[in-house]
Order: sequence, then C-alpha cells, then structure tokens
Amino acid sequence: MSAAWQEGETMRSRVLILVVLLVSLVVGISPACTEMNDYCVETLNVGITTETSATLCGRLTYSKPATVGFEFWETQNFLQEQNPTVYTLTDEYSDEDFYYDVGNLQSGNSYSYKAWAKASGKNKIYGDTVSFTTESQTAAPTVATGRADNITTSSATLYGEVVAMGTASSLYVSITVRKPDGGTVGYTAPGIIQAAGEFSVEVSGLAPDTTYYYWAEGSSISAAVPPGQEKSFKTNPLTP
Repeated sequence: MSAAWQEGETMRSRVLILVVLLVSLVVGISPACTEMNDYCVETLNVGITTETSATLCGRLTYSKPATVGFEFWETQNFLQEQNPTVYTLTDEYSDEDFYYDVGNLQSGNSYSYKAWAKASGKNKIYGDTVSFTTESQTAAPTVATGRADNITTSSATLYGEVVAMGTASSLYVSITVRKPDGGTVGYTAPGIIQAAGEFSVEVSGLAPDTTYYYWAEGSSISAAVPPGQEKSFKTNPLTP
C-alpha cells in the first residue's frame, strides 16, 4: 500500500467529515461533538423524575454564549410532536450543561424532548430525541375509624375498617386509644389483613363514666397508611 494512496484516503475521509458537518448544520441537526465540530448540542438523559415532573438535561459545546432550550412533547401524541412545546432558558450558556424543570405531567406517561441551541451567526441546531416515563402513581391504603360497641363500665369493642388496600399486599391494623391522662395505648387486631373489610379489637381496663378517644391505624412495608378519623365513646357509670 503506497504512501500516496494512504494520503489520498486520509484526504477523502476528511472531506467526508466536513460534508457531514455542513449538511448537518444546514438542516439544523447537531452532529456529534468532535474536535472538528466546536458548535454542537447534545440531549442528555432525563434527570430527576416524579409522578408529575421531570428535569430535562442538555449539553452545549461552544466557546461563545448561545441561547439554549428544549422542545418537549407527549411521546404518543403526533400533533404535539409536530408542534412541540418550546422552552427557552433565560440565561445564555457556553461549554456547559443546562437543565429545565417541567411540571403538571401525567403519572406513568411517556414524554420526549430534545435540546436545541442558537448562537449568533449560527444556525439553530438540535440534539437527538430522548424519551422517558414519569413515575406511576402509588395508591396509599386507606383505613377508617368505626363504631364503639359492647360498652361497659370498664371495656368496649372498637371497630375499624380497611377501606382500600391500595398498592399494599398486606396490612397490620390496630386501634389506638387515648387515655384521660393523655397517654395512648395501641390494640392490634389479630392476623394480617389482605383485603378490604371491617376489623375490631377488645379494650379493657377502662375507668367508669370516662370519655375515651380512639382512631384506626394501619402499617405496611410497601406504603404509608394515613390514620383514620378520631372518634370518642364514654364508658358506663357504676351502678349504685
């Protein structure tokens, strides 16, 4: 293989690279950031995502200040893809990453975006499209405080209800009673709850003719369980 042939191949490769760069700039597509291309923008993977928000991420390679932003749309929505929401950052950037927080998104939904940049005297260029899915909404288990029954001078049966299991596969449930001195005592229902329904606990050792306050509670490894509404009952007085 002659030196002249190798030199010719090197020259053809360089010409091909320059042609790709020129075509990319004309159509507004940002080519890969290389030593030969000092003006490009990249769309980075999404940052923090929640059920309703996400952080869009991009990177500008350019030594001079440029305006940057993102085009954003719902992935499965063709009309939005053709007319995306355009976000423009207020500050100009140069040779650095940039971010934009979007909100009011739907949980468990797919969205797409691409970064863009526009420098003075340069065409507007775009990075590749990146897609992501927001966090799925987690339904919390729900418990409710029920009635007080079988009330005597020193005992009562207190009820609660698992209204919905939510995303929990099992629950431990209990009734918490607040004593007149302000202290509380928890009474755990027997067994593990695996479906919505009523439960009860027997409470004893109470003082006669006394008002007690109580509420239902639940606990799960997979989800937080808000307590039920506080209710009250009064033990029977002693008979003369």
